[in-house]
Amino acid sequence: MAVRRLPGIPVATLRNWEQRRTEPDAVAKTLIDLIFQDPQGMRERLGRRNAA
Repeated sequence: MAVRRLPGIPVATLRNWEQRRTEPDAVAKTLIDLIFQDPQGMRERLGRRNAA
């Protein structure tokens, strides 16, 4: 799952992180870690959340 596909994270924010102009806060870092540890599981969780 690409991080940019997550709802609620503006593309400009992602670009700033990628270009190291800003750094994600602790919550965002945790979310990124969870996505990379289990991308399929996160995709399923987000799909269920969006379907509700």
